Amino acid sequence: MKVKVQICTGMFCSMDGGGNPLGRAIQQALTDAGVMEHIEMWSTHCMGTCESGPCVRINGEKFYHIHQEDVPQLVREEILPLIEA
Repeated sequence: MKVKVQICTGMFCSMDGGGNPLGRAIQQALTDAGVMEHIEMWSTHCMGTCESGPCVRINGEKFYHIHQEDVPQLVREEILPLIEA
């Protein structure tokens, strides 16, 4: 089973540093970790939590206020354990 990662590209998340740049940072971190074959990743317009953006959803669980500097920790603590399980 693949880990599902959604990146919010809504206006407020994108204005706060999320959106496509955040998605590219997550994809690069996953590529560097050698696990992209275990990931299904796509963007979504809005998750409905604009005040808490940028938002990322991993297997249905939302993570709030995620910025590019948070990506290594997000991958290490939230994504890699799902792949290893």
